[in-house]
Parts: sequence; C-alpha cells; structure tokens
Amino acid sequence: MFSFSKSLAALAGLLVVSMVVVSLVAVGNSAAQDQKKTQLEGVWKVAEVVEPASNANAKGTTITSPQPGLLIFTRGYYSGMAVTADQPRAAVAPAPACDGGKER
Repeated sequence: MFSFSKSLAALAGLLVVSMVVVSLVAVGNSAAQDQKKTQLEGVWKVAEVVEPASNANAKGTTITSPQPGLLIFTRGYYSGMAVTADQPRAAVAPAPACDGGKER
C-alpha cells in the first residue's frame, strides 16, 4: 500500500543529498576561481655558454659549467641575470662603518 509519510521521507532525503552535492560543487568552483593565474611563462638556468671565435677560421669556446645565471620570461616581458665570466667574481671588501652623524 502507498504510504504518504514514507514517500515524503524519501523525498526529503533526496532533497538533502541534492543540496549537499550542489554546495560541494559550489565550494569547489569558488576555490578554483580564487586561485590567481600566474603570468610566468618559464624560467631557465644557464647550463652552457658558447662564445664564438674572433675569426671564421678559429673554433669558439664552450664553457660547460658556467657561473650562475637565470632567465625569467613572462607574457610580454623578460629578465636575465648572469655572471658572464668563466671564474667566480672576486669578493668585495665591506664598506667601513660610519660614525653616526659625525660625517656631516
């Protein structure tokens, strides 16, 4: 026999499950939309430097373990930093400390 109370309980259970699923999907979408897209296209480390020869008959120089260097590319912009020598930079002596305001 048909029972109105059982049918109503089943409908209420289905409604609760549907609301939980919809809320989980909404939370997942908002979290994905909150993440900012990065404009970074790529970052490369200098791995090898090839210096061309001074004349056409000579062979160029290849440095297989160069000093540190980094190239950063974004949409429309780039930046590069590298030590172009084949030896590390010489250490620089620290600047002498000043005596407060006595130099004025």
